[in-house]
This record gives sequence, C-alpha cells and structure tokens, in this order.
Amino acid sequence: MKKLMVVLALTAPSVAMACGELSDYEVVKVNFSRTPVKEAVSKVTEGMPFQIIFNGDTDNLVSANDVSGPLDQVLNLLTKQLGVNYTKDRCVLTFTPKIDTSLVIKSGDIISERLITWAKRYNYTLVWEADEYRATAPLSIDKGFNETIDAVVDAMTINGVFLEPTTYENRVIRLMEKK
Repeated sequence: MKKLMVVLALTAPSVAMACGELSDYEVVKVNFSRTPVKEAVSKVTEGMPFQIIFNGDTDNLVSANDVSGPLDQVLNLLTKQLGVNYTKDRCVLTFTPKIDTSLVIKSGDIISERLITWAKRYNYTLVWEADEYRATAPLSIDKGFNETIDAVVDAMTINGVFLEPTTYENRVIRLMEKK
C-alpha cells in the first residue's frame, strides 16, 4: 500500500477563516466514472473554499451519476464507497483510510498476541502481565477501545482468569492477572 500525503489547494483560505458547516454548501450535479479519488473530490468541491488533504492510498476509483445535494451528504456517499473517513477543520477537509478496529480471536489463538496486535490499531501499547492463554472458542468484538477491553476482561473472568486493566496517559494499557 502506498503511503502518500497529497494536498489539493482549491483556493487559498486564510488559516483563521471559518468555512461554515459542510451542509451550507450545495453540490450541483456531478458525474464521473471510475475516477481517482483526488479528481472526484476536486469535482465535488469545485468552487468551494476548501483545502483537501489525503492521508494514505489515493489510487482508489469512485463513480457518481448525477450526484447532488448538501456537501456533507455527498461526501458521506463517496467516503462510504471508498472506505475512508473525512474530517473538517476550518477550511481543511482531510481524508484518511478507515481502520478496522474489530477484535477477532479464533479458537486456538494466543489471546495476548491478538490483543497486542489489536491495541496497536488504536495506537496503544498493550502490556500483558499474565499467563498465556489460548482461546477455546472464537470471539469477535467491534466496540470502542475501552468497551472491548472490558468485554475481554469479562470473558476471561467467566473462565476463572481475573485481569485488571490499567490505562496510562502515554497510551499504554496494562493487563495484569490477579491470582
């Protein structure tokens, strides 16, 4: 996967300038077929005072047929098709790939290894201070970070393993076994 940062300056807004809400902008019918993301977003935001930033892969292709409406709704449709998220900060729209945050543990997996890998997706370091355990059944959780940790702790408790999570300000979470 290519890691690129591409900036498309559609206008030169002042950093302090507020561009209002995305719903304040109306997209007039746009059409494109199998068009690179950068070009598609440029067409959608044509004439609008936004700077566009793409973090990650920009080789994806997108299509639209007579798409129009409030800018936020049009961007929601495009980003859903592309599997990316976008954020707005003043006059800057930033597009980033979606990150799969689900925790999937298969029967036979070493639980600590799966948790450590999963935590990295959230930019956390997980420190496992317990015996190693293999999953005896599959487990799939797609909740927020803290909710998933709580669900794992609860599942381990049901199986007689008592873990105590401690979260630190430097994005470290420690799971220590209480015996």
